[in-house]
Amino acid sequence: MTALPHTNPHVIATPFDNGEGVLIDLQGKRYYQLNETGWLIWQWLVHGHSTEQIVAALTTDFDVTDRHASESLNKLIHDLQQRALLVSG
Repeated sequence: MTALPHTNPHVIATPFDNGEGVLIDLQGKRYYQLNETGWLIWQWLVHGHSTEQIVAALTTDFDVTDRHASESLNKLIHDLQQRALLVSG
């Protein structure tokens, strides 16, 4: 199992009623809106799921291939790390 980075403690996550959510970076004073898929991935990350578990969940919940799910997951993780919303270790 591949371990994932964890959420940065200075980030607050708030869900919307439509399944989407927003991440608020208290240090950078910025917010980031996540669509339904991004919000689900964020929740799985918060709960410490591995990449394999998240890819399996994405292919079960959505009509996507393992490859597409893996690429989308890696892109979102990279984007969140670039914005310091996720940290390694």
